[in-house]
Amino acid sequence: MNANITIPIFGGLIATPNLIVAIYFHLKYFSSKKWIQVPGVITSSEVKSVHNAGCAPKVTYTYSFEHHKYSGDRIWLTSWSQPSIKLSQNVANRYPVNSSVMVYCNPKQPSDSILERKFTIGILGCYFAALVGFSCVFLPLFIDLE
Repeated sequence: MNANITIPIFGGLIATPNLIVAIYFHLKYFSSKKWIQVPGVITSSEVKSVHNAGCAPKVTYTYSFEHHKYSGDRIWLTSWSQPSIKLSQNVANRYPVNSSVMVYCNPKQPSDSILERKFTIGILGCYFAALVGFSCVFLPLFIDLE
């Protein structure tokens, strides 16, 4: 296969799934603006190593919604890992065990919850990967690769 066809195929394989994931989490982020806050309690807070990706804060919590008890383990809508144990520890330290927190709870699916409603770097990373992939798709239109 020559580069004129290989690069666009490769770019499309990168761009398409990343764009789908980015749009999914972007829409979920905006829908989370309608989620309600309920009181919760932190049940564990630590830093876990993530295989081949450094480390990440791991926080679990319980909360109640309409007389039912739930547990959650997401801080943000997207997962977060990075090589710095110090940054992960700073996040985990914000959630000491047995402390009270406010939990964002999806009233349509109460088991769906987060502690912080932020537009995270994970969503931007997916958009960036999609941009790079689509650049590869259209690259042969502007540059002679042979």
